[in-house]
Amino acid sequence: MSKFLVSVFFCAIYYVLIDYNSPLPIDSSMNIILQLLYFSLVSFVVRCRFYFVFLLNDSISNAAGLGFEGYDEQNRPKWGLASNIDILSIELSMNARNSLNSWNITSSRWIRRVVYERVSWSPTLASFLFSAWWHGFYPGYYLGFFTAGLGLMASKKMRRWCNPFFTSHGPVLKWTYHVATWVLTQAYMTYSCLAVSLVWFPAVWTFWSHHYFVPTVAPLLVLLLVPSRQSQRHKDSHDVNGDVKSGPSSDSNTKQD
Repeated sequence: MSKFLVSVFFCAIYYVLIDYNSPLPIDSSMNIILQLLYFSLVSFVVRCRFYFVFLLNDSISNAAGLGFEGYDEQNRPKWGLASNIDILSIELSMNARNSLNSWNITSSRWIRRVVYERVSWSPTLASFLFSAWWHGFYPGYYLGFFTAGLGLMASKKMRRWCNPFFTSHGPVLKWTYHVATWVLTQAYMTYSCLAVSLVWFPAVWTFWSHHYFVPTVAPLLVLLLVPSRQSQRHKDSHDVNGDVKSGPSSDSNTKQD
């Protein structure tokens, strides 16, 4: 019942803000801050449709007895096996990977098994292109998913350089870093996800050209110019002689990175 009521809440939000369902036409008189706020609102309205559908589906599955996963520490039943969305993780995520992993969860796991863990060349990009093909054949799907893949790979590389420095020099710098990464993540996800929503190439081109294609070019420059750096988890999986440590967790940790 709680999931059903929350789904109705997001449905109501969508119909109240339905006029903001498309980012076009674009008001060129807006400054960059107002544009960011406006397009973030547009992106949120688009997500509300999916929040409604995902949560409604989840509540129906639970009412039918599907999705039970056991009991928690207080012996309360948990009903999360049929869940396809983690709204708080999406809205509050400070990196693209957590945000994407919280969207259409079961389909993401399926794509990981059938694509990410099977291809040897750029599994992240291959997974996003496969997801675009799976959704359909509109140009906006391929542009949006391709850009999201680039952003995810670039954010991984930058996080390995920046995270150790900012999170180890006091709480002020740490929380400044967290707020900045949250803003960048939300802005970038808005940029790529609205391309999927716009569908057609002329609309996507108009939307992106208004931002001078910066969110597309920036991750390409990061991937080409910023040197790679091993993550700490990857380093921890090797001993001093360079051999991989034995144990079931070393392979999974490397894949997560």
